[in-house]
Amino acid sequence: ILIPFGVYAQNGGNALSFDGVNDFVKVDAGSGSGLNFGGGSQFTVSMWVYPNNPGAAGDQTLFHKHHNFVGTAQYTLWLNAGFLNARIDRFSAGGNFFMNGVTPVLTQSKWYYVTLVKTASAFQIYVDGILYNSASIPVTQLGASSSIGNIYFGVDGSGAAPFNGKLDEIKVWSSTRTSTEIRRDMYKPETSGTANLPLYLTLDEGTGQLPSDGGNSPVNNVYLGMDGTVETTDP
Repeated sequence: ILIPFGVYAQNGGNALSFDGVNDFVKVDAGSGSGLNFGGGSQFTVSMWVYPNNPGAAGDQTLFHKHHNFVGTAQYTLWLNAGFLNARIDRFSAGGNFFMNGVTPVLTQSKWYYVTLVKTASAFQIYVDGILYNSASIPVTQLGASSSIGNIYFGVDGSGAAPFNGKLDEIKVWSSTRTSTEIRRDMYKPETSGTANLPLYLTLDEGTGQLPSDGGNSPVNNVYLGMDGTVETTDP
């Protein structure tokens, strides 16, 4: 029996659909969340991505870690015209660094497993466990302080650059993942006992306003849109 890869490659039968206008998921960061990354932090963000218009010109945000004060770090992973790009900002105190994609890689409306790895000194982007791009980060940006700003999926912290498509199985690790680990992670359900996994959104609920965080304790507050009420910003 042949199962066409890329149709429903992710685990479970549900996913979140983003309208490309203003939908997003917000995760409360802050003290004790395990999600407060600085310029020297090492972390990994992985998710299944289904772009409705992968070749469209214009930024579509997949992941955004917001700054909270001058000198704190801000991270973004986004899609534009099939290219995957990443950036780190040392907010208003040293500028930013961009790692732009070199060739279109998300070119079809199908499921891709997209991963951003932040090592002690570099960015790496993987697609389906295969390295797409990497670059060293300048010392200035590496010196950014940790941010307690929230994390967003589907828009950036200002509500701009909305994503049009579906996201599923979001994993945020407080460590770097190797290509071998990423390919294993693609289809592997995790538990709250999985080491170094401060955020894990299976997004399999199918209803409700508060996606469950199955990562390490403490459990993070996760919202469709800005809060727990029904809003036009809910995916």
